[in-house]
Amino acid sequence: MELKFEAVHTVVRRGTSPAGDPAWIVSDYRTVKKLLTDERINRFPHPDTADPARFTTAEILQFRQLDPDTPPPPDDLIRRMVATSFSARRMRALQPEVQAITGELIGTMRTAGPPADIRTDLAEPLSSHVISELLGIPAEDREKVREWSDASVDLADPAVSGRADQALKEYMNRLIEDKLEHPAEDILTDLLRFQELEPQLCSRDLVIGMAAGLRFAGQINTVTLIDRGMYLLLTNPIDRAALADPKVLDHVVEEILRHPHPVQRRIAGVPRYAHADIEVGDAYIRKGDLVILDLDDANEDREIFDDAESFCPARRENPHLSFGYGPHYCVGAALARLELKAVFGSIFGALPDLRIDGDLESLRPRQHQLSGGLMELPVTWGRN
Repeated sequence: MELKFEAVHTVVRRGTSPAGDPAWIVSDYRTVKKLLTDERINRFPHPDTADPARFTTAEILQFRQLDPDTPPPPDDLIRRMVATSFSARRMRALQPEVQAITGELIGTMRTAGPPADIRTDLAEPLSSHVISELLGIPAEDREKVREWSDASVDLADPAVSGRADQALKEYMNRLIEDKLEHPAEDILTDLLRFQELEPQLCSRDLVIGMAAGLRFAGQINTVTLIDRGMYLLLTNPIDRAALADPKVLDHVVEEILRHPHPVQRRIAGVPRYAHADIEVGDAYIRKGDLVILDLDDANEDREIFDDAESFCPARRENPHLSFGYGPHYCVGAALARLELKAVFGSIFGALPDLRIDGDLESLRPRQHQLSGGLMELPVTWGRN
C-alpha cells in the first residue's frame, strides 16, 4: 500500500550516498522534520530488501542487522536502553568534571605558549576523556581506543576502517566481559543491566555495536562542533566577554549547532531506509530505498530562518534540527551542549586575543569523515 503526505516547497532529489549508491536526498526543513518522525523509515533496511543501498563504505557505518533472520528490536526500545545513560541527573553530575578538564587543557595550551591546534590540543582530548569516562574505558586504554574509533569511520579506505572497526569491537567485547564481573557507574554497565530486563535486547553483538557507536559518535561529532564553533567565533565579530553570561552563551552555542561549517560541511546527512512506499510532493520513494536527510541544508532553510546563511550569535528563534527531532532526538545532545559551553564559556577569558594562526585559505577541509570540519585549526595569541 502506498502512503503519502503533503509537503509544501519540498526539495527531494535523486542523488548518491557517500558510498556511491543511489539515494533520495531530502533538504528542506519541513520535510526533513516530518521524515525524522515518520515510522515508515528506519535506520535499518527492511529485512525483505535484497542488497540495500550502502550509506558509506566504512564498516562501522553499515546499517544492517548482524543476524538477517532476526527482526531488529524496536527503535524505541533501543533508544530507551541508551537514554537511561544520558539522564539529566548524570549530565548535571558530570558538569564540574567537564569544566575542570576544559580548564586544564586550556591552561596547558597557555603555559606551552602559541601556536596550538584547537582540535588536537583541546577538542580531541576533551571529548575523548569525557566519552571514555562515561563508557567506563580505563585511562590506560583510551588512546588506542581513540585511534580505532577515528579510523573506523574513515571514508577514504574501507580496509583501514574495517580493521579498526574489528579492533574496536573486539576491545568492547573484552570490556563487557569485565563489566559483567565488575559492574560500575558507567554506560556499559547501564546497557548490561537494561539488557537483563529486556529479552529482545539479549544479543551481545547489539551491546558491542552500541558501545562502539557511542564511542565514535561521542568523540568525532563533538570535536567537529568545537572546531566549527571556534572557526565561526574567530572569523565573525562577537563580544567575547559577553560569553561569560550563561544566557548569551546559550544562544551562541545554539547558533553554532545550527550553522554548517563554512570550510567543510557534513559529507552527508542522516541515513534512513524506507519500509513502505512514500509519496513526498512529486517524489515517489519506494520501499527499500535509501533516504538521506540533509540537516545542514534544512538548517539553512530561508522559509524557517531569517538571514539563514549568516552566523547570527544573537539569534533567538532557533529550532535547528542538528540533533534530530521527536522520538529520535539525539540522546547525547545534552552532553554535546555541556562540552561546547565549557569550551566557549572559558577559552576567551584565558586567551582574550585568541586568533587563527595563518591564512584562512590554507586551512584544509576534513573530507574523509562524515562530520566534515577541518584537518586542524591552528591558533595563536599574545604571550602574557
